[in-house]
Amino acid sequence: MAMTFRLRARQLFFLLLAAFVLLSPLARASQQEPELRIGVIADIQYAPEKMFDRRDYEASLGKFEKTVGFFNTEDLDFVIQLGDLIDRDFDNYGTILGVWEKLKAPAYHVLGNHEFSVDKAEKPKITERLGLQKKYYDFDFGKWRFVVLDGNDLSLYAHPEDSPEYREAQQFLEEMQKKNKINASSWNGGVGPKQFQWLRETLASACAAGEKVIVFSHFPVYPPHPTNLWNDTEIVKELETHSCVFAYVNGHNHDGAYGVKKGIHYLTVEGVITSGEANAYAVFEIFPERVDVRGYGKVPSRTLTMNAGDIIETRKGKGDPVLEVMTAEKPETVADFKKVPLQESAAYHQYTLRPESELSKLRFLMDRFKAMQVVIIYDRREFATDVSVKQARRYLQKHYNNENAIEWIRVHAYRAKHAGDVILVQYPDGTTEGLRDAFLNELEELENLEKARS
Repeated sequence: MAMTFRLRARQLFFLLLAAFVLLSPLARASQQEPELRIGVIADIQYAPEKMFDRRDYEASLGKFEKTVGFFNTEDLDFVIQLGDLIDRDFDNYGTILGVWEKLKAPAYHVLGNHEFSVDKAEKPKITERLGLQKKYYDFDFGKWRFVVLDGNDLSLYAHPEDSPEYREAQQFLEEMQKKNKINASSWNGGVGPKQFQWLRETLASACAAGEKVIVFSHFPVYPPHPTNLWNDTEIVKELETHSCVFAYVNGHNHDGAYGVKKGIHYLTVEGVITSGEANAYAVFEIFPERVDVRGYGKVPSRTLTMNAGDIIETRKGKGDPVLEVMTAEKPETVADFKKVPLQESAAYHQYTLRPESELSKLRFLMDRFKAMQVVIIYDRREFATDVSVKQARRYLQKHYNNENAIEWIRVHAYRAKHAGDVILVQYPDGTTEGLRDAFLNELEELENLEKARS
């Protein structure tokens, strides 16, 4: 009898414990159903071409087919692709859209820059081929408003060269280049004045209606990066004036990125085209106070919460895991990377052993940057210092004609010869700087040191 009582008491205890756990707020939160579930994918960039510089064009088709199969097993409210659906030929749309049309959920397109890599005659047909009535638009699901931007609105590749739009973009880019903006590249684009005003009015309308907003675009705007939208700073400022904006989600930078600034999440989704043997896509589960990102392949999982503090993720490079999270208010103070003082460097020691000349100054700069173990970004490709310095020395030998070091740097260390993009230095802390400016700063320090010694 006593044993039976004890058994019944133990069973009652476990029943009460189970009921407490199941009815607790934590348990209820974990069982909460999302308001919306959406599939997200970026930079498929399909073309029947051979692999080039990590871009596996042909493999993208098979990866996308698998992604569509997975999305169709999920109960999704919609799917959105963040731009660069194809590359090169207009006919490639037929192949990739044949897969796209198998999606069971409603599906939306964002226009990327590679959409316009087709022949000039085909460019006016792109929106119709994708079933888009407008290049930028918005739609809502319940209490959420989704805003789709067209970052090609202000660009050199989306408009005829004799058009007012082309001239406007050309002038805009030239002004950026004068200011040495790191994103002043011809393969980026911007949001034009008319679309900008539409964005302002759309966000104001959403806030007035009590809706929360997620903005989709192909181009990033934050954190600062060479792939960012031309008018990234202006877009960020505009988003910050509307309290209902929750997140900005984009592609374009295939390696992905993430930051939070003034409570707004900025998420760059990794690209399929450079995902290697893996894949890259995500399911966003949207709750009233958070968004759970279930990442697959190269896309990491994470939770985006309301009222999050300012952070920037720094990465080692090409899809590596996050190294550290830093406050966004003073990014320059985050990195532990410190240069060896110039006068203590091996590069300066070698310089003092050479005959004093303008050429010796240029050789010093190459020695200096090689010792820093920086990455040089040239024509959108990253080169380690041992490779880039070797090439730079050959270039110097061939193209130096007794010029002043400053003048030579201004001519030869500013823009890549092929695409015309600004040549960048990426330091070990993840920050970037124009190579020309980096060289000139080091050269100024060298000359000041030499004056102090004399």
